[in-house]
Amino acid sequence: MRTIQEVIAPEHPHWTKEVVEKVIKEHSVEYTIDNDCIFYKRMLVAYDFSKNPLFDKYRTVFITIDRGIVLSTRNSMQINNRFSDTKLIGKLDFQRYLARLHKLRRHHMIALGPVAFLSLTGHRRKSTDWINLRYVDRYEIRGSKIFFQTIPIEDEDIIFEFPCTKYLAKNFEIYLKSNSHVLQMIISYLSELDCKVKIHNRKTILCRNHKSKKSNLQDLPDIQTVTSDVMKDRINYVSERVLEEHDIVKVQDYGLAYRILKRLTNHH
Repeated sequence: MRTIQEVIAPEHPHWTKEVVEKVIKEHSVEYTIDNDCIFYKRMLVAYDFSKNPLFDKYRTVFITIDRGIVLSTRNSMQINNRFSDTKLIGKLDFQRYLARLHKLRRHHMIALGPVAFLSLTGHRRKSTDWINLRYVDRYEIRGSKIFFQTIPIEDEDIIFEFPCTKYLAKNFEIYLKSNSHVLQMIISYLSELDCKVKIHNRKTILCRNHKSKKSNLQDLPDIQTVTSDVMKDRINYVSERVLEEHDIVKVQDYGLAYRILKRLTNHH
């Protein structure tokens, strides 16, 4: 079996969904099957095949650095939900807060600072292709397509090509800024504890963008403010649901709503 790098012309490695489908169906590249695989830092991309499963059952194809190609019967929405439920504190509450903070109407990014997972068509209640920007050196938008070039991996620069919506093309830099905001909060918070963040590779688009945008991030909320705001949002949401279930009039004071919620919870 040939390796990932040998499948594409070594001088110009270039991946599209069509190429992925071709090499897997022709058995010209080795792959493993893992239905428990979710997003993780060594993942490069996750292609969603939920509309046309490979071999009538595999709905997601991961291309990874450490495991090569991995196939899963789960679609990317299920994988995203499982990742959010098991790995993210507060699930996607913080990501929704970031979207509102940066006036983004659609959810394309899971911004974690040193790592950021980008969905190509938005991931709220739908399946889509994903790329991990942790390894991206540069990107280019050409019409309705977006191209990502990686930093050297096994001495090769890999190119991943995806369709690009007009919304993503218009707001991609804002998504990078939202991740820079997360990275800045992490660095600031840890510096107060005399700790440092280990940056994977300062040449990647995430770190380069953070450095150039840092001066624009000074007026954004710090981690304590953001945490407080996210908790208020969560308390309001949960309180409203519980109060509705118990036919209690909506309470404007979220602190009072929280106390009512706590009493109801303790009672049951």
